[in-house]
Amino acid sequence: MPKIEFQDYLEIVNLLQSYVDGLDRGDIDTILAQFTPDALWDFSPSQQRRGHEDIRDFFKDRFSEFALTHHLASPPRLAIQADGSIHAVTYVFASHKLSDGSPYTMRGRYVDILKKHEGRWLIAQRSVIVHMKEGSNREFSYLKRKIGQPQA
Repeated sequence: MPKIEFQDYLEIVNLLQSYVDGLDRGDIDTILAQFTPDALWDFSPSQQRRGHEDIRDFFKDRFSEFALTHHLASPPRLAIQADGSIHAVTYVFASHKLSDGSPYTMRGRYVDILKKHEGRWLIAQRSVIVHMKEGSNREFSYLKRKIGQPQA
């Protein structure tokens, strides 16, 4: 099994932390800098976006709903794929204060396919998988469980 070089691991960790930093600062350009130009953003069954402009529109709309956010991301679990891409799973806890002042939290994971683009590791595909949420009636893709039902 191929091993991930330490420098690649550090670059990937920095990439994923830059993404959550961009979220919390409301900086769409920083967020988009972590994605390939043709990236697939799969937020929920009804919220799939492709490419920087489509993803930008999603975040412009989303940021108008939030007064504040805080995202805590775990170190990623990484696996090299046969095509040289890397499959990454990062656990996330997200706390939000909506524009009306109400709280909204989400616990879940980012499931990514990372690819080298112009010498950098970038997110080519991201799926957001929710384990549980509070304070939102939003539609999400939920973690499939072997026993019991997914949490809403």
